[in-house]
Amino acid sequence: MHFRLEAPTPVACEGCGVQGEFVRFGKRDVPYRDLPIHGKRVTLWVVRRRYTCRACKTTFRPQLP
Repeated sequence: MHFRLEAPTPVACEGCGVQGEFVRFGKRDVPYRDLPIHGKRVTLWVVRRRYTCRACKTTFRPQLP
């Protein structure tokens, strides 16, 4: 079984804390294995986006909940 999830969109830059001053800068699909369901492997594919802050010029990925 495969499930595709989107990581949450950040509210502020993780480096400087400025809100709304970041742009998308690529993405990567990251597989995470979960516990089997009825003997079948479960893979969660999480789309991890990368962002660049215009204020402090840093690149970051938001943390997963």
